[in-house]
Amino acid sequence: MQNKNSVLVVGVNARPIVSSLKLLGLDIYAVDYWGDIDLREKVKDLFVIKENEDYFAKLGDEGASFADKLYIFAEKMIDQHPEISKIYIGSGLDDRPDLWKKLSNKREIIGNKPNNIKYIRDRFNVYSLLEDLEINAPRTVIIRKEKDLKNFCLKVGFPVVIRSNVSSGGGREIYKINSKNEIKKTWRSLSSNKKIDEIIAQEFIEGLDISVTSLNNKKDVHIISVNEQLIGMKEAGAPYPFAYCGNIIPANLSKKVIKKVKKNSKQLLEKLNLHGINGMDLKIDGNDLYFMEINPRFPGTIEIIEMMTQTNIIDIHNRAYNGEIVPISIPEKKFGIKIIPYSKNTMNMKKLDDSSNYYYDIPMENEIIEKNDPILTIQIIGNNRKNIIKKAFKIIENLYLF
Repeated sequence: MQNKNSVLVVGVNARPIVSSLKLLGLDIYAVDYWGDIDLREKVKDLFVIKENEDYFAKLGDEGASFADKLYIFAEKMIDQHPEISKIYIGSGLDDRPDLWKKLSNKREIIGNKPNNIKYIRDRFNVYSLLEDLEINAPRTVIIRKEKDLKNFCLKVGFPVVIRSNVSSGGGREIYKINSKNEIKKTWRSLSSNKKIDEIIAQEFIEGLDISVTSLNNKKDVHIISVNEQLIGMKEAGAPYPFAYCGNIIPANLSKKVIKKVKKNSKQLLEKLNLHGINGMDLKIDGNDLYFMEINPRFPGTIEIIEMMTQTNIIDIHNRAYNGEIVPISIPEKKFGIKIIPYSKNTMNMKKLDDSSNYYYDIPMENEIIEKNDPILTIQIIGNNRKNIIKKAFKIIENLYLF
């Protein structure tokens, strides 16, 4: 029998959602990739994909996509714990509305509807809504042959970005082509991946990577924050050029520009019928604002926003899902940074300083961290932007001395 206090969290990193739910006194079950210490201590049961890869090998399905693995273990968790009554979804299923629908047939998803996910994640659908707004779209085409890619590059000029039309998560398998000489090699690298059905080429937009965190109740939209995105940071050991390394909140933009971003983002989001907390990625180049993509689920900013606003983000999400917008905002002269350092080499995780409250997503002691994998997450809030950034970088330096 379903219990209203029993919920399931599904995502690449379920911990931030779980942490917020735990404060509401719920019984939590989770499907997660990493299985970090500070997740394990908060859940009643947990499937860790990283520890269960042999399950797919036994099925003869080593090639299962990451989204499929999330779904399979979510289904198993529901079967084993029929008391689960609701599902909260993090990253990993953005481009699989079919799996979203299957999950929604099993339990209520407190978030967006499958049909809406399908519409929103087709970037060409969103592009069609930009005409009346002060938001541009990078020139984008579907590529089926190397010749098509070459023609597009010659048309728009270098650099060009080429990627799967389905998100690989965290910026993986996104390639930047800087010259004609790189076309053939880049095309072969991406087109040889059998998991990729459709490839797109996109005009590369210079400028600052930003995101918007929004609160939506299908009809109304409240912009919680405009955030700077940390992409491909060498200081954080980013293993590839477009690797997601975190955020700084708020973005270091003038009040005039922030106002413009909020206004235009709100106008676009009002057309999309979203539910709860969502994220949207943008780029700003001078006075020009460019739409990149919608993340129709909890974005990576939720925990740092929760810390800065001293609210429970899941409570805010639930209330929006049920129709009530609680207009939380980032306090004046308050800053937050989230940064994810990646391992530069295979490393053995040592015991961390227990007195530090900046560490999140903490691996188990002596766990092997593979090269290019995230080590943990650092989150700091304060009253001085430069100081929190400096402190975060100092912590990263010390981690690399392990």
